[in-house]
Amino acid sequence: REFWGDKSEMRRFKDGTIHEAALWTSSPCQSSRRLVCKNIVQYVLQRHCGIPRSSVHYMTGKLDLLLHLNLPKDGNQNYGTGEEQSLAVIRAYDDVNRTVRALTTLPLSIHSVQGIHPVFRHSDVFPALPAPLVKDEANIVSGHVMPEEGILPQFVPALSVICMLESSGKWPEEPEAVKCLKALFHIKMGKELKEKHLLPVSVHKTHVDVLKGGFVFRLKMANTRELAVLRTVKSDSGMIKFRETDEAAALEKEIIALPHLTSLLHGLHQEHPAYSATVRLCKRWIASQMVWDLLREEATELMVAYMFISPHPCTAPADPGVGLMRFLHLLSSFNWKADPLIVNLNKEFLEQDFSDIPRDFTKNRTTLPCMCIATPQDKTGTKWTRPSPSESHLQRLILLARESLKILDKQMMTEFASSDLKMIFRPPIENFDLVIRLLKKANVVCHQSVDGRHEILTSSGDKSSSDNQPVPVTEFNIVRKFLHDLQSIFGDIAMFFHDPFGGNVIGMVWRKQQLDKKDFKPSLFPYRKPVIGENEVISLEIQKESILDDIRILGGGIVECIEHPQRSSCC
Repeated sequence: REFWGDKSEMRRFKDGTIHEAALWTSSPCQSSRRLVCKNIVQYVLQRHCGIPRSSVHYMTGKLDLLLHLNLPKDGNQNYGTGEEQSLAVIRAYDDVNRTVRALTTLPLSIHSVQGIHPVFRHSDVFPALPAPLVKDEANIVSGHVMPEEGILPQFVPALSVICMLESSGKWPEEPEAVKCLKALFHIKMGKELKEKHLLPVSVHKTHVDVLKGGFVFRLKMANTRELAVLRTVKSDSGMIKFRETDEAAALEKEIIALPHLTSLLHGLHQEHPAYSATVRLCKRWIASQMVWDLLREEATELMVAYMFISPHPCTAPADPGVGLMRFLHLLSSFNWKADPLIVNLNKEFLEQDFSDIPRDFTKNRTTLPCMCIATPQDKTGTKWTRPSPSESHLQRLILLARESLKILDKQMMTEFASSDLKMIFRPPIENFDLVIRLLKKANVVCHQSVDGRHEILTSSGDKSSSDNQPVPVTEFNIVRKFLHDLQSIFGDIAMFFHDPFGGNVIGMVWRKQQLDKKDFKPSLFPYRKPVIGENEVISLEIQKESILDDIRILGGGIVECIEHPQRSSCC
């Protein structure tokens, strides 16, 4: 009591013992618990040395702001840095899991249910918030929520869940027939969930959306038999062969690899509570550099997992800021060309694997992608790094990581009192040829931006009341759709970059090889005009203005202006 003063008090613990104890935080948020050491240091220095709290600079938690959301002050949610929100989603998922396993009307039983959305790996940058309740029944038509005229609906993510069916020899042999049969399973599932379990559902050919606790879970039926069907190829002579196809590889990732990875990373989070905030902060940095599409989420998650599994010579990170610095160091200093990154998930590697994997990597280096991350389930290390990143994209990531680490290290060590730690999360847009500025009203996730100050509406009151609501508009993000259209229409002419978490600009870079004059061919006519060169040779030249005009038309109601970042003027 002499040392701790008023902080010390007599407390009775659950085992019945009574001790002197000092309580430092009553908040359930993980972000508050990480600051206990800060509170202790500040209290002791002020009590015994007379040093005011404002004179003590404690760097832990300084980057937590990047994971905060601006929720209404009158709300009853304690978001913190999102860990507790992930747990809320998982609790609702557990209820859905039990309900799905109890279904009785399906022709085949469901033997496993596994979420594959990043939130189930505790790695979703901004875990889903409960969807706002629909108060006006006029907005409900045929059991579906209709958005108000002139107002974009709040973004509600669909949390994917794979429901594996038991094996059966009666599955059809044609891919389309398999898809139709799965659609019938989805109809049957949706009907029982709605009529027997009274859950709001929205049935589709490829999935069933279920609303539980304010969250939308997207249930997808799966069976390993479909993989064999997709890999079966029949020749003209009737001979059946098996070969790998892109569709089969994508399906295998979704129904086998992702559920397994999700289970392993969920277990890693149980062992290292700081993993969640660390991996989400690292993802936030990648997204803020507008290179989100250059590196798969799973690859980032495995790199962060490596830092916790093999932290030597240090201990595993206990603070997200420290974890981010180590991630930037790993990304920028690891010799990706000469070595695979070996991530010993669940300690399943044998001693022999640590010599076999590098040997096989060196032997087959010319056929492997530029980045390889080996796991016990993927010893070649190519599952999550092919086809991206490419060699040029990896070099850009390394350069960005190296420069960001220099800035962050300087800020932490010498400029901690006055530095803006968000600096490395603001990309240099002057490197783009053109910048497409977006209207704020079209950006449904503007509250997630690095400097966002927009409040987001959330469901209030009893969450069970949301189960009486219809399924809201799901996965509607008009900026994401606009970006997808740009990439599909103009992707062979230009590259587009965007921060999916509230970014208000889309960076555009012309593909240099497309700017050169091309031979006069009908296949090259779109967005090119004929020009007469030397010796009256007709060639095709890119029409930039026509492309920009079409982008403005395509982005009507979304695009504010298109400008040259070097000149800061609209074009």
